[in-house]
Order: sequence, then C-alpha cells, then structure tokens
Amino acid sequence: MNISKNTFYTTIILILVINVGFLIYYAYLIPLHVDEASWWFNYTNKSWQNRFNTHGVLGQFNGPFHTLSTYLAKLTLPIFGQNGIGWRIPVIIFGLLDCWIIYYFIKIITNSGKMAGLGAALILLNPFLNHHAHESRSYIVLFFFSTCSYLCFFKLLEGERSKKYWFFLFFLFLLSYTATLSALVFLFVFM
Repeated sequence: MNISKNTFYTTIILILVINVGFLIYYAYLIPLHVDEASWWFNYTNKSWQNRFNTHGVLGQFNGPFHTLSTYLAKLTLPIFGQNGIGWRIPVIIFGLLDCWIIYYFIKIITNSGKMAGLGAALILLNPFLNHHAHESRSYIVLFFFSTCSYLCFFKLLEGERSKKYWFFLFFLFLLSYTATLSALVFLFVFM
C-alpha cells in the first residue's frame, strides 16, 4: 500500500513539474500573436486614441477583452524582459493558481488529499488550461476567479452566512469583469 501511495504522489509531482516546464518553454518559444500584441498596443499606450481604435485585429473593434492579463504584463516585463516569459508570466502564475484552487476546493468537498491531488493533476493535463496558460489571454484568470466564486457559493450553501463570503463573491465578480469582458457571459453560463 505504501509503494502505491508513493507512486501516486510521485506521479502527481512529476505532472506538476513537467507541466510547469512545458508552460514556461512554450511561453518563451512562441512569439506574440497578432491579437496579444494589439491588445498590448491598444490598451497600454498612453494615447486614448489607440484604446478605441476601430481598426483593431483584422479591421474589427479590438475591445479590452483581456484587460487584466495585459496590464499585469506591464508589471512583469521589466523583471523578465521583452520575451514570451515577460509577456506571459501572469497567465502562467494564474494557471498554477488554478491547479492550487482546484486542489483546495476538492479537498474541502471530499476531505481527501488523494482526490484533491488527482483533481489538481487532471486540471494540469486539461488541454484548455495548457493551451491558454501560455498565451496572454485572460481565460485562465477567469477560470481561477470562477472557481473561487464556486468556493464562496459552496461555503454559503453549507450554511456559513458570513458577510465575508458575500463580499468575496462580489469582489470576484468585479475581478472577473476586469479579467475579460466575456466574463459576464461565462459567469451566467457557469453559475
């Protein structure tokens, strides 16, 4: 029994380490996409004219769809440099936070570290997370905030009527809205 338990946790740690390695490798390897670069240019430039440029990506309005990840990159570029890592490290961090919040949420629901570890490993193997966790888009950030709001809902449904959960739920809604404008659609569909 002890050998299988060690194998289980070793496999989960290997999945974590290999996945983080691949996220960083692909974030560094892949150049910025046209839409990633145009969001950066249109919404971090000091000119208001560029923020509402109607000639955005492919001649369409380029609204602030991924605002939070774009502005967080302003903080990481001076530290990591003008490369894929500097642009995408906020999204990579939120991808790892997604793994942690899933682990924590499953551990609260099932009261099992083994099930929580399995859930965290499976979220790391999720193709959606792997694809979007190395691109400067806010889908992964929104996934994190949505999972946190589920955690607040769970606490409220358990009977903990604390005002802090209502406050966190409202705060998470605002953070989701700043992460991406599609948050309203995702929140109402998922919740």
